[in-house]
Amino acid sequence: MYERIAEAIAMGGALLLLAAGAGHLRRLGHLTAVLAAQRLVPLWSRRPLAAIVAVTEIGAGAMAVAGWLVPYWPLMILMAAVYAAFGVYTTVLRVRRPGAPCGCFDGGSVVSWGVVARAWVFCAAAIVVAPGLDAGVAAADRFVVGCAAILVALITWLAPQLAGVAGPARAGTGGRRG
Repeated sequence: MYERIAEAIAMGGALLLLAAGAGHLRRLGHLTAVLAAQRLVPLWSRRPLAAIVAVTEIGAGAMAVAGWLVPYWPLMILMAAVYAAFGVYTTVLRVRRPGAPCGCFDGGSVVSWGVVARAWVFCAAAIVVAPGLDAGVAAADRFVVGCAAILVALITWLAPQLAGVAGPARAGTGGRRG
């Protein structure tokens, strides 16, 4: 049972990479502006880095889903590496520029320790799940894990947005937080 929970978390992370990458690819200018606001990477690298991040997110998410469906664990490695990179980057961002936008999901929310933790949880889930992928998993179990992964992705995507709805509006933001 714990293996299926870890799979649902890992696949939820893969789905988030796909969604975030698609959003970033659609709005590269926004991601470039977020990188400028974060002030951690050189000016000349922001636009190419935005494109690389978006394409890498889509590729890593797609490879992880394919690796889960086949199952072939090496396809999960890129997802673990991407989330490890996000974990390191967001940790540095949170420490050095705590009020900076995180850039997650095309939104403008401020980087938080929750963002950092999310990256490391998805990284760990991919690492834990990869070696145990099993072709002998029943179709019903795979279906349940897939549905749970969709729920993990939706909850993880919507939770930060809903948390902003419940909090008080800050002066000068027109009712928006962050």
